[in-house]
Amino acid sequence: MEQEEVNLSAFQIKDRKERTIFVGNIPLICTQKQLKKHFKLECGEVEKVWIRSVNTNQDGKRPERAKIITKDYGQVKDNKNGYVLFASKDSIAAALKLNQSSLLDKHIRVDTLNKSLANGDKPAKTEDDFMTTVFVGNLPYIVSEEEVREHFTKFGKV
Repeated sequence: MEQEEVNLSAFQIKDRKERTIFVGNIPLICTQKQLKKHFKLECGEVEKVWIRSVNTNQDGKRPERAKIITKDYGQVKDNKNGYVLFASKDSIAAALKLNQSSLLDKHIRVDTLNKSLANGDKPAKTEDDFMTTVFVGNLPYIVSEEEVREHFTKFGKV
């Protein structure tokens, strides 16, 4: 947890969650600035961007932060995850429309942290997910999301 979040009230934390989206399958080469621009153009003012789940080279004794700064990435995964905090809750609906949009030749996943906002102010219908979603397990760690997408595209729209 970041230092500034420690001092937030429960109301402030709830408000931030309502203005934050999760972004998956971000290309390793994508910078925070590029991610911010991708969402700002379509969705409105971006307050902050966090990058997480960066696969770094496991050789050597340098700290993870140093490896990320110097772009000493590992060879196993070619993507990372992140979070985007918007200035307004109104930006969430537009951001969710960017799910499966292309960012530097990768299809990004966009999801809200607050499931009640997924369908406006109505509770999200998770039963719909079971009608259109397939769980694929036991995949090797080195398989990319783009490879899975390519495989399943022959069966219909992913």
